[in-house]
Amino acid sequence: MSDNEMILTLQNEVFAAVNASKMPLAVKSLVLENALMKVNAAMQAEKERQAAEATEVTAEQAAEEGADNG
Repeated sequence: MSDNEMILTLQNEVFAAVNASKMPLAVKSLVLENALMKVNAAMQAEKERQAAEATEVTAEQAAEEGADNG
């Protein structure tokens, strides 16, 4: 399955789940907004984790280079 097909499938599943709910549209909108905020928070946390790992690797490399030069 291509990326585009997986995206379309996910969108269709989300729309089906939202439309199946008997909640008012305003509530559905809030649910979707909250879900998007959670996804964005998870993406930010992952970026921060990757940045911390990159900083660790850079510090380790600098220490190794310092030891090699010393």
